[in-house]
Amino acid sequence: MKAEWGIYRYPILVYRLHAIRKHIYPKISDLDAFIAISDEPIPFEKIHDIRFSSIKPGAKWGKAYTCAWFHFKGKIPQQYRHSPVVCCVDIGGEGLVVNEHGEPVSAINSRITFMDYLQPTWDMRVIDIDKNTRDSGIIDVWVDAGFNGKIIQPFGKARFKYAYLALCRDDVKDFYFDYLTLAFAYCTCDDEPIKNNIKLLLDKSYAAVKNFLPHNVAEAKKIISKMYDLEQKSHEVFLTAVGQGHLDLAWLWPIRESKRKAVRTLINALQNSVQYPEFVFGASQPQMFEWIKQSQPVLYDAIKKAVNSGAIELQGGMWVECDTNIP
Repeated sequence: MKAEWGIYRYPILVYRLHAIRKHIYPKISDLDAFIAISDEPIPFEKIHDIRFSSIKPGAKWGKAYTCAWFHFKGKIPQQYRHSPVVCCVDIGGEGLVVNEHGEPVSAINSRITFMDYLQPTWDMRVIDIDKNTRDSGIIDVWVDAGFNGKIIQPFGKARFKYAYLALCRDDVKDFYFDYLTLAFAYCTCDDEPIKNNIKLLLDKSYAAVKNFLPHNVAEAKKIISKMYDLEQKSHEVFLTAVGQGHLDLAWLWPIRESKRKAVRTLINALQNSVQYPEFVFGASQPQMFEWIKQSQPVLYDAIKKAVNSGAIELQGGMWVECDTNIP
């Protein structure tokens, strides 16, 4: 984590990254938000029998282990019907996004670590909108939520922060990751000539991005790509990374929350494998799959297919999570 910590020794780079990040998901309009709070999870089949009330940004909705259903509604403006529109949502907790049948679609999360501060969005706060929704223009999103405390410990209050429609600027996001990667290289480089070359590209590319119009972003990416295109055979390194998610299954929160976390974790892994075919996710806790088999059989079948295709890698048979890969 040398790069993640080291970048904060260069405030100008952190400032620039934050400035770029603001243009990745420009806001279009607010969504109407409604909530129904409960002490224990309420099945999707019963959500039409419970009372929802409006909730505004900044409102507190629970303490540790409080549950809630969120309902977000809105309309996509006509001029954005054929654009890459997303919902940006921060409920102040964790949530499972479900479709009209109550089946898992994706997961969101407001719990962050220092690693997340450099992501395009802090943690998982973006909900993709499918083509059918864009065509109809009607936003109707259901989220099965829970609050399990701040960071790891069960303290603090759940606070709803925002829910709005945004345009997804993939070109800016790509530039952000290029810039972040080069910034990490700059922070960890001990070769002064190479470091000076990296700094020059960082300065030039940021100056070129200007007001973030598409042609400005394209020019900035072209400048920064010069570093990646350099023929430096002696520096070639090939890395393979496997995604991994492990849970505390029995100690930090109620077992019922462990079961819900398992669903949230695996649905996002599956979504990543669809969006990025080369993505591989490692899982070392069979108990997660057993719980999912009981509560979400459709999701369980999808997981089995992902295991067979190699998108999910079974890494062990432990209840307690491990913080490393064990041969």
